[in-house]
Amino acid sequence: MPSVYSDPFVSLTDSTIEIHHYYMPNRRSRKITLDRISVLFFEEQTISKLSYTRVWGRGYGPVYWALDIKRAFAKLQGSTEGRANVVLDLGGEEKVGFTVLDIDSFMERMREFLDYHVVIVNKINMIRSLFLISFLINCILSRPPHSMDEIKPIPPMDQPNLQEAAAEMFESSSIFKEKLLLEKTKYLSRLDDSKSIRFKPFFFMF
Repeated sequence: MPSVYSDPFVSLTDSTIEIHHYYMPNRRSRKITLDRISVLFFEEQTISKLSYTRVWGRGYGPVYWALDIKRAFAKLQGSTEGRANVVLDLGGEEKVGFTVLDIDSFMERMREFLDYHVVIVNKINMIRSLFLISFLINCILSRPPHSMDEIKPIPPMDQPNLQEAAAEMFESSSIFKEKLLLEKTKYLSRLDDSKSIRFKPFFFMF
């Protein structure tokens, strides 16, 4: 089947993508059908963080990167317009990374042949956030539900022994006694002030 896009790192047809120099150490290529792609990340190499990429092999994410020696020195090469890193999320924890020399032409063809549900993100650093989110979701979903036998009912508060214990703790509290004394002092002070109030008649003129 003829390629609709091709460069030294990748070849694309209307149904498959072939990543060159992928497997270590024999540099064998890897073919992936486009219907396996769930998320596509891409970012120019001049702005990509080196901590998220590798020259070859497994990196962060986890992403397995195809061979590209210049990937680590993209910022030192000067003008590398169009050269970009691409990551394909194939579902689960499997992610594939590779280089593209002309990202505009590549993405134009990919948008033409990818399914409508594929998410396209122009930031590879988002892999970290999506990986953490997917990890938390998997932990929540894989957690076994609580057994009904382990759930103990809360004792009702209308039992006499609980009411008596709560009353004793409340009355013996020093904080309660201090607050009660303070409120009593405020009440007596307001009572003394009220005795000095004298009401005077008011006349309104219309």
